[in-house]
Amino acid sequence: MPISCCAASLDAEGKALEGRLDDLSKDVSVDLRTSISDTISATVHQRAASEIAFAVIVLGTLAVITVIIERWARRLDELMYASGRFTQGDYACEISGRGSDELGRLAQAFHEMRIAMAQRDQELRTFNETLEVQVQQRTGEIEAQRDDLESQIMQRRRAEQSLRLLESAVTALPEAMLIATPDADPRRSRVAFANPAYAAILGCSPQECQRIGTAALCGAGGVARLGELVTEVLAAGRTGSTTIAVLVAVGTQMVDLQAAPIVGEGGVVTGIVYLVRPVLVARVQKTDTPGGT
Repeated sequence: MPISCCAASLDAEGKALEGRLDDLSKDVSVDLRTSISDTISATVHQRAASEIAFAVIVLGTLAVITVIIERWARRLDELMYASGRFTQGDYACEISGRGSDELGRLAQAFHEMRIAMAQRDQELRTFNETLEVQVQQRTGEIEAQRDDLESQIMQRRRAEQSLRLLESAVTALPEAMLIATPDADPRRSRVAFANPAYAAILGCSPQECQRIGTAALCGAGGVARLGELVTEVLAAGRTGSTTIAVLVAVGTQMVDLQAAPIVGEGGVVTGIVYLVRPVLVARVQKTDTPGGT
């Protein structure tokens, strides 16, 4: 075969091969572009899906957090409202939402505190009511005691005034008189009062008469006759009399002795009044001393 024919044949085959290579490169280019485009599109879609999923997750999380925060805020508002009612003295406000979390435990603590404070408040109210009644009763008792004390003071003042008037009158009496305690034994009886006329009979001062007591009325007869007189007065509750020898400064003096009881409250004899009247002018020489038997 001639060389020119072979070259032409090779040239034709080269061109055909070159055309086939161009077609193949075009096909590969198209396929590669298509693949890249599909990959990019898939990547975009996947990224968009990821972003949407992330957004949904974020929004869901925010929604959950918002709900939780709102619930906590509502429970905190209830606690704040209840605490405000507590500070105003209203313990009837019930606290809801007690649970196992921190706010629930706090609400439970508030609930227990409310019950304790309500019980304490009720106890204080009961105590105040009872105290008010007790104060009123005690005030009434004090007022009654004050009125009774004022009445006693007035009675005592009247009694003291009467006693002063009586003492002035008795002191001015010409008859001898003394007041002694109601004891049947003259050795134990004490003289509470003796007027100057009685002291003049004994020949001593009224103070000395009180020291001597009723022993001077026993005279030479001892205590028996005076004791009988006092016993009769105390038993009968009326005036009795006897004649007895009284020890005086220079001897003895026969006197007419009258005794009358002083009756106090409840019929109790609180004293005996003696009236002494001399019956003899002549006096016997003294044989005993005042206070003797």
